[in-house]
Amino acid sequence: MPRYHVRCGSLKVTILAADAQEAALESLGWWSEGWGDDGDAHHRRYLAEQMLVTEPGTRRPTERFITFDLLASLHGESPTTAWRRVLECFDPTSN
Repeated sequence: MPRYHVRCGSLKVTILAADAQEAALESLGWWSEGWGDDGDAHHRRYLAEQMLVTEPGTRRPTERFITFDLLASLHGESPTTAWRRVLECFDPTSN
């Protein structure tokens, strides 16, 4: 299985995965594990708008994925549905 370097904000990790997108999704699962509600390390826990995934030792270009879309997918939602839910939080006329 190929090795991928994933970078996104404070997240920098090497993942074994079948492809770049799987590496990006796996890194999000790893990133979210083990963070308690105490907030001690919260300041180090940020993600950038895009995830950059490279396969070391190859000439393939860096693959880019929209972080929000991957997070939605990780939680079983389409990006469209997830954005709709976010926007409804800011709409004073919604229930």
